[in-house]
Amino acid sequence: MAKVISEDASIALERALVEFIDTEREKKKVSRQGWGQTAFGGEIACPQSKIQDLVGRRSAGRKPKRLSVGDYIKLCQALGVDPVQILAIVLFQSLQETQDKS
Repeated sequence: MAKVISEDASIALERALVEFIDTEREKKKVSRQGWGQTAFGGEIACPQSKIQDLVGRRSAGRKPKRLSVGDYIKLCQALGVDPVQILAIVLFQSLQETQDKS
Protein backbone atom coordinates (compact mmCIF):
# COMPACT_ATOMS: atom_id res chain seq x y z
CA MET A 1 0.00 0.00 0.00
CA ALA A 2 1.22 3.51 -0.82
CA LYS A 3 2.42 5.82 1.93
CA VAL A 4 0.07 8.79 2.37
CA ILE A 5 1.21 12.21 3.55
CA SER A 6 0.07 13.09 7.07
CA GLU A 7 -2.23 16.03 7.77
CA ASP A 8 0.61 17.91 9.50
CA ALA A 9 2.94 17.28 6.56
CA SER A 10 0.22 18.41 4.16
CA ILE A 11 -0.24 21.69 6.04
CA ALA A 12 3.54 22.18 6.18
CA LEU A 13 3.74 21.66 2.40
CA GLU A 14 0.97 24.20 1.81
CA ARG A 15 2.75 26.74 4.04
CA ALA A 16 6.05 26.11 2.21
CA LEU A 17 4.34 26.63 -1.15
CA VAL A 18 2.73 29.89 0.00
CA GLU A 19 6.05 31.14 1.41
CA PHE A 20 7.89 30.24 -1.80
CA ILE A 21 5.45 31.98 -4.14
CA ASP A 22 5.21 34.98 -1.80
CA THR A 23 9.00 35.26 -2.06
CA GLU A 24 8.66 35.09 -5.86
CA ARG A 25 6.10 37.90 -5.62
CA GLU A 26 8.58 40.01 -3.67
CA LYS A 27 11.34 39.33 -6.23
CA LYS A 28 9.03 40.48 -9.01
CA LYS A 29 8.15 43.59 -6.97
CA VAL A 30 4.42 42.87 -7.09
CA SER A 31 2.30 44.18 -4.22
CA ARG A 32 0.05 41.75 -2.39
CA GLN A 33 -2.88 43.91 -3.46
CA GLY A 34 -1.87 43.66 -7.13
CA TRP A 35 -1.22 39.94 -6.78
CA GLY A 36 -4.66 39.38 -5.30
CA GLN A 37 -6.33 41.51 -7.94
CA THR A 38 -4.62 39.61 -10.76
CA ALA A 39 -5.31 36.19 -9.24
CA PHE A 40 -8.84 36.70 -7.90
CA GLY A 41 -10.12 40.01 -9.29
CA GLY A 42 -13.69 39.77 -10.52
CA GLU A 43 -14.28 36.61 -8.49
CA ILE A 44 -14.41 38.05 -4.99
CA ALA A 45 -15.09 41.47 -3.48
CA CYS A 46 -11.77 41.87 -1.65
CA PRO A 47 -8.92 39.88 -3.25
CA GLN A 48 -6.35 41.44 -0.90
CA SER A 49 -8.15 39.87 2.08
CA LYS A 50 -7.90 36.46 0.45
CA ILE A 51 -4.16 36.96 -0.03
CA GLN A 52 -3.83 37.98 3.61
CA ASP A 53 -5.81 34.91 4.70
CA LEU A 54 -3.52 32.64 2.68
CA VAL A 55 -0.19 34.29 3.39
CA GLY A 56 -0.42 34.96 7.07
CA ARG A 57 -2.40 35.35 10.20
CA ARG A 58 -4.79 38.25 10.38
CA SER A 59 -4.79 38.14 14.16
CA ALA A 60 -2.67 36.39 16.77
CA GLY A 61 -5.12 33.54 17.34
CA ARG A 62 -6.07 32.89 13.73
CA LYS A 63 -4.32 30.34 11.52
CA PRO A 64 -3.70 30.96 7.81
CA LYS A 65 -6.32 29.59 5.44
CA ARG A 66 -5.64 26.21 3.84
CA LEU A 67 -4.38 26.42 0.25
CA SER A 68 -6.60 24.86 -2.39
CA VAL A 69 -5.11 23.53 -5.62
CA GLY A 70 -7.15 26.02 -7.65
CA ASP A 71 -5.99 28.98 -5.57
CA TYR A 72 -2.39 27.77 -5.78
CA ILE A 73 -2.55 27.62 -9.57
CA LYS A 74 -4.17 31.09 -9.80
CA LEU A 75 -1.52 32.57 -7.50
CA CYS A 76 1.28 31.09 -9.60
CA GLN A 77 -0.29 32.16 -12.89
CA ALA A 78 -0.76 35.70 -11.56
CA LEU A 79 3.02 35.85 -11.08
CA GLY A 80 3.84 34.12 -14.37
CA VAL A 81 5.47 31.13 -12.66
CA ASP A 82 4.91 27.45 -13.39
CA PRO A 83 2.94 25.81 -10.55
CA VAL A 84 4.32 22.35 -11.37
CA GLN A 85 7.92 23.58 -11.29
CA ILE A 86 7.35 25.41 -7.97
CA LEU A 87 5.78 22.29 -6.46
CA ALA A 88 8.77 20.20 -7.59
CA ILE A 89 11.23 22.69 -6.07
CA VAL A 90 9.39 22.86 -2.75
CA LEU A 91 9.03 19.06 -2.56
CA PHE A 92 12.75 18.65 -3.29
CA GLN A 93 13.65 21.18 -0.59
CA SER A 94 11.35 19.42 1.85
CA LEU A 95 12.95 16.05 1.08
CA GLN A 96 16.43 17.54 1.56
CA GLU A 97 15.43 19.00 4.95
CA THR A 98 13.99 15.65 6.03
CA GLN A 99 17.20 13.84 5.02
CA ASP A 100 19.37 16.44 6.77
CA LYS A 101 17.46 15.83 10.02
CA SER A 102 18.09 12.07 9.78
